[in-house]
Amino acid sequence: MAVSEGGKERFLWHHSGEIENLLKAGVSVCLPDVRGTGETSPDFGRGPDSEEITLAATGLMLGNTLLGARLKDLRSVIAWLEGRPEIAPQRIGLWGDSHVPVNPSRFLLDELPGWQVGPEIENQAEPLGGLLALLGALYEKNVRAVAIRRGLISYLSILSERFAYVPLDTVVPGILEVGDLADLAATLSPRALLLEDLVDGRNRLASVHEAYRGKLSEDLTIRNAGEKPNLVEWLLAHL
Repeated sequence: MAVSEGGKERFLWHHSGEIENLLKAGVSVCLPDVRGTGETSPDFGRGPDSEEITLAATGLMLGNTLLGARLKDLRSVIAWLEGRPEIAPQRIGLWGDSHVPVNPSRFLLDELPGWQVGPEIENQAEPLGGLLALLGALYEKNVRAVAIRRGLISYLSILSERFAYVPLDTVVPGILEVGDLADLAATLSPRALLLEDLVDGRNRLASVHEAYRGKLSEDLTIRNAGEKPNLVEWLLAHL
């Protein structure tokens, strides 16, 4: 199952070759539009005034999170897939991705997402796919492998500087009181986990080994894009 903020249409656009290779290898591929993404998106905007961010803010005020609602959607699809006769329910893989370019290590001018007038464009990170893949594996015992590309390295990185480029719909209130994403990843062992080109709270490539110090295991693969084996080969080896 592959998921991202852009929904199935953008996933197919950016990763059609990888999906084709999985299908040729006999792997079934599911591309769900969890609520507020793809065909279920209320609008095409991602700025502070977009409908999606308004829904996320309303959920937070009511004690809920849009991320949690999307996780429920993901788990519902997994439950449906496990009942399909052509699916091996004990061999499910989750692939979370982002299609947004990463930002440079330094900007000439830092700006708020809704007030960008400088010479550079600050791209907002879209870590939804990686977060759902990680959380989905936490709750679903039949998930055998998790691959995350351009996911968020940690929630702590959002607080490390004055400016952050992470959307409100991925915020989890109080998460740092109990742990962070590296702690969550460590609980997935012995299931296989691939982390590729993770970004920080400003959507810059981050040092994963530093954040995951003390959490490394033989089940965790950390690498940069383009290294071998590629994501499809890695998934095929661990499903």
